[in-house]
Amino acid sequence: DDTLWYDHVRLFRQRTAGDWAEVIKRVRTALAAGNTTVTHTITHARKPRAAAADFKTAIFKTAIRDSLAMLQKGETKAARRQLEHVIEAMPKHAEALQLLGGILLLDGKPAEAAAFLERTLAVSPAIALGNLGLVLHRLKHDSKALAQFEKAAAIAPDYAEAHSNCGVI
Repeated sequence: DDTLWYDHVRLFRQRTAGDWAEVIKRVRTALAAGNTTVTHTITHARKPRAAAADFKTAIFKTAIRDSLAMLQKGETKAARRQLEHVIEAMPKHAEALQLLGGILLLDGKPAEAAAFLERTLAVSPAIALGNLGLVLHRLKHDSKALAQFEKAAAIAPDYAEAHSNCGVI
């Protein structure tokens, strides 16, 4: 966990390739213990609590980016596991919830997809409503789908996809 270049930096490496849950668990433990070396590497002038939030955000962004890379390689199951770990650690992570919902939709599980997409409404309502509309359309609930697209367009008038999807239904 040490680096030769910086004596005040602690690294959190994957012990098993693709196992971000274990990394996130160690980071959470270190943050909960008030490990100042963790917070110090994030920022020099900010309060530890803000620095810890920045660190968590960086970890989750990396996990999301890795999930997208896995999807591009066709590693759907690995991407799904990765996103499940992110959601386990941060249940309101809108991007992870939406991406997992999309994977479930592609895997032919629209009902499960809808459940994840509904959870994103509080964080990113327009995009979540648009994605929920797509799931409902796939389930052949076109009137419900149209209602979601219309809500998305009303919340974000510049969200072109929502307007386009209204026209498709």
